[in-house]
Amino acid sequence: MALFDKDDRLVLWNRQYAEFYAARRETLAAGTPFESILRVGLARLQYPEAIGREDEWLAERLARHALPRYSHEQHLPDDRWI
Repeated sequence: MALFDKDDRLVLWNRQYAEFYAARRETLAAGTPFESILRVGLARLQYPEAIGREDEWLAERLARHALPRYSHEQHLPDDRWI
């Protein structure tokens, strides 16, 4: 679980969220914009489906994130799904 404020900045997160995104741990700080967290993940190839289409993937992911309701499954590089 992660909670973002009205400006889409990270406010708080739980241990499980930190474990899922351990490779980006330095981005897990209060005030970090959601987009920045995604960009670090892209740079570290944490989104297999984004490889080769990073800008398009980022735009799609940010659009889904902005929806008031949505369901999202994410494939992690170690073949886990969340």
